[in-house]
Amino acid sequence: MESALYQKSHNADVIPMDYTAIRNIINQLSKYNDSYEVLYEMLELVHPALQLDAVFLPPKSVDCEDNIHLYYQRFDAWLRYEAYANHPYSAREQVNHFIRELSPTFAPAVDRITRLLDGWNPFNNNIPEALKITALPNTIERYMMEESEKLPPCIC
Repeated sequence: MESALYQKSHNADVIPMDYTAIRNIINQLSKYNDSYEVLYEMLELVHPALQLDAVFLPPKSVDCEDNIHLYYQRFDAWLRYEAYANHPYSAREQVNHFIRELSPTFAPAVDRITRLLDGWNPFNNNIPEALKITALPNTIERYMMEESEKLPPCIC
């Protein structure tokens, strides 16, 4: 079975030649014909539990062109990665990380969320609905819309 897996992984139709990092792993371990070692080293490239010294920073909203929903998707993926790497965050920490990486465009919403955080007892396990990480993008979008409606009309 081990040999069959190795032969399959060596096939260029399975792993194209473009993937040089993986191809190097396969070539380096070819003398052992050990497909399990090849699979382990390929996983080591991408799996957070196997990357002991890897540090991945949370995404920034400016990298998502300030699209709050795209930012949330990337942030959620980062939170999952952190959980896999055995770095889970509390609900309060998640909100703080989320708003910390928002661009100044979202300053009015961040101010309101900060006030909500100040009013939330840190020892209370009940998360306010507006601060749930899944609801945060919609909360921010709503706050930004309310803020834009407050502005006086501009005659240009």
